[in-house]
Amino acid sequence: LSQLGLTSAWQALILQNKCPLSVEFTKQRFRELGNNFSGQLTVLFGCPISHSLSPALHNFFNLGTSNRFGLYLPTQVESESSFLQILQRWQVLPLVGANVTSPFKECAFRYLFEHGQLSREARAIGAVNTIWSSGGKLCGDNTDWCGWLASWRHYIKEELAGRDIVVFGAGGAARAIVYALIRSKVKSITIVNSPRRGQELVTYFTSWQRNENSDQTFIPIQRCSAWLEYSKPSYVYIQATVLGSSAFPNLTPYNWPDSPLVLFKEYGCNYNKKTNKNETPTSPLACDLVYNPSQTEFLRLAKKNGSKTMNGLGMLICQAYRARAKFFNLTPSEAEEERLLNRFSSVYSQNMN
Repeated sequence: LSQLGLTSAWQALILQNKCPLSVEFTKQRFRELGNNFSGQLTVLFGCPISHSLSPALHNFFNLGTSNRFGLYLPTQVESESSFLQILQRWQVLPLVGANVTSPFKECAFRYLFEHGQLSREARAIGAVNTIWSSGGKLCGDNTDWCGWLASWRHYIKEELAGRDIVVFGAGGAARAIVYALIRSKVKSITIVNSPRRGQELVTYFTSWQRNENSDQTFIPIQRCSAWLEYSKPSYVYIQATVLGSSAFPNLTPYNWPDSPLVLFKEYGCNYNKKTNKNETPTSPLACDLVYNPSQTEFLRLAKKNGSKTMNGLGMLICQAYRARAKFFNLTPSEAEEERLLNRFSSVYSQNMN
């Protein structure tokens, strides 16, 4: 936080794991910030959120763009019912906008589908990570998918079109990734997750492509539990679960159902030997949406295997930048997005593999 140029007072605010969402609390913070505060409050909703870098990012954006800035607060919500109560009371709360993280992205989508306005992308994905108010109506969008694509282009610099993809997970983040992959015209997508959740995602996007995606080539999507039997080194592996996150320290990686770690644990540095003799030997590309820690066990094993890897920090930066554009009715710039990625890459250089 010091490297980002934040004062000790700001650091104290950002490092709070929880804060009550009340008018009294925000008024107190407004007084503490004095003349520097613009009165624009944005928040992060999720559970847990103590590991999140979103408050540091958004407050960095606010400090870097104006002499009068808003405040972005982490707000842990303990249940879906509490989250829904906040959305229902939105108009009486001092909020400009909110980001939504696990486990409420799909809940936000369902609420705004009935009571708000959704972007085309949010409707396609079935999950919302960005909420703001416009004309007295709640609006929802998903900036995860474009944030991930921007990060991929910046760090991996390889085409996704025509590639076979394996995605671990079937939650809100995985949905955004699948949408990004369809938009990128990949060759195939395999979902590795529980039968119910995994098949729900497969059915959802298969139906969406047939009904609403007529401008794209149909991308076959399937769920598979025996994916190791046919996976190839040329595949792209995307870890889109909470596995390995510092927010869930008690999860045992290798005991996770269909754990992506099995791929590199079983084949290790000899994974290239699985390539057929008629194929050009190549290492897979591995991406983990987790950014804290910067190198998860999944990425460590993939890197040891010789894979090009990417963690979730770039996605976090880009989705936050585009979410902020929604909050304050700004026009996002790809040049500015690149500048931010370069800036944070230097600050958090150890996070990039």
